[in-house]
Amino acid sequence: MEAPEGGWDRLLTVEVFLRKNRVSSLVHWPLHKVGSSPSPVKLTAAAPYALLYSLVLSAEETAQLASGMYFIIAKLDATPGAADKSWKGVQGSDHVLRLTEKSDGLPANQDCGFVLNSYDYLYAMGRNKEALRIIDDVLPKAPVGTAAGCFAKRAALAEEEGDLTLARDLFCKAADDSFVAIITLEKARKDGEQAPFYSSFPFSEDCSRLTEVVGPQPKDKRP
Repeated sequence: MEAPEGGWDRLLTVEVFLRKNRVSSLVHWPLHKVGSSPSPVKLTAAAPYALLYSLVLSAEETAQLASGMYFIIAKLDATPGAADKSWKGVQGSDHVLRLTEKSDGLPANQDCGFVLNSYDYLYAMGRNKEALRIIDDVLPKAPVGTAAGCFAKRAALAEEEGDLTLARDLFCKAADDSFVAIITLEKARKDGEQAPFYSSFPFSEDCSRLTEVVGPQPKDKRP
């Protein structure tokens, strides 16, 4: 598929709606486009996706957003303007984003969710070393039971780099951390609080998979 004259912007639209009192209203986000836009793009069954570019908000702009539930809807309409020999059609994708006021009392540099969002932003901006550093910084600081996602993200990056031993250690740490989080949620439910339910332990399969490849962790690294 080839971009038309004028680029992918002619075919791609992104709209954001804020859901409030059962009514969805279109809102404006000052999204910034970063990254290159490849042309042409070839999609196959083995590789059905391609990144055209990233749309980001700065930390300062994000801080100005109102709390609530947002629906982000992207649509690629190649019916009218695609190149003659390109695919013609319409494809859409939507994502639900819930923004809430931070209330857990954790500093930002110890909050795994905040760190992962910051990683995605920095990576999209091409600041890869800085993105990696903020994840490495949070791992020894985050309270137990709060950082499984960050351990898993760092493990995935290590696996991509070919460091399977480090990836194993971090996936196993993510599994241990998620176990603590799940036990905490179960206790909260018993106390009458609303909390999500997990029927399996996240990241344990990745821990087992890499353990089979590189062997078990040394005893001094086991929890």
